[in-house]
Amino acid sequence: MTKGKISKWGNSLALRIPQSMAEELGVRENSTVYLTVEDKNLCIKKKLSLDEMLETVTPDNVHRELIDYGKPRGKEQI
Repeated sequence: MTKGKISKWGNSLALRIPQSMAEELGVRENSTVYLTVEDKNLCIKKKLSLDEMLETVTPDNVHRELIDYGKPRGKEQI
């Protein structure tokens, strides 16, 4: 566990992230992160890239096509 410090930044508060943790998480200056409070704990989650999100897709969790356009009415290919 690493200790951090909350500092004043304008009208907000700021938390410094040690370089070693930033590298481990793959975040840098201006990275987008999401903040949530879970059981009175601050949770910081980095925004995933498209490639990182696609890595989580498996045959078990992929959505099937939900759009039904009806029967062909002209020369559409099926």
